[in-house]
Amino acid sequence: ANGLFALLMDGANADTMIKSEMDSYSDLALARNIRRLADSEVNAVPVAVFESSMDLGSLASLLDAEAVDLTASSAAPMIATVREYIGLNDYYLYRSEVTVNEAGSSDTTTDIAMGIDMSEFNVPVTVEIPEDAFVFPLEFLMQMGS
Repeated sequence: ANGLFALLMDGANADTMIKSEMDSYSDLALARNIRRLADSEVNAVPVAVFESSMDLGSLASLLDAEAVDLTASSAAPMIATVREYIGLNDYYLYRSEVTVNEAGSSDTTTDIAMGIDMSEFNVPVTVEIPEDAFVFPLEFLMQMGS
């Protein structure tokens, strides 16, 4: 933390660091393609459907310089596509679907698909602590960082 605070106190370094971070966010925003699909329904709730896709190799190279070597060695792009179903009236996320495809050589192809449906928003939840659970006192947790 001392090194971070010293860096932040140095105006020139702070400006460079902030500009570098902003450039990274701009690159990330440009690397992602978002489009709105036709409205739909999830469990009788009208939703807007948004689909975004991104080349995960490009994303990795933006986030980590070492990832450039990995993406350069991989001939096949790995594309992630996310569909989000957002309520037109309440703006809750009712469904999220993620697919990842990598068209490798003729012998290998990677496909991953995951879907999550969400419902019963703002419904109280009761969580019971098991009798044999070891619970850390809050005071103990507060002292862990010091």
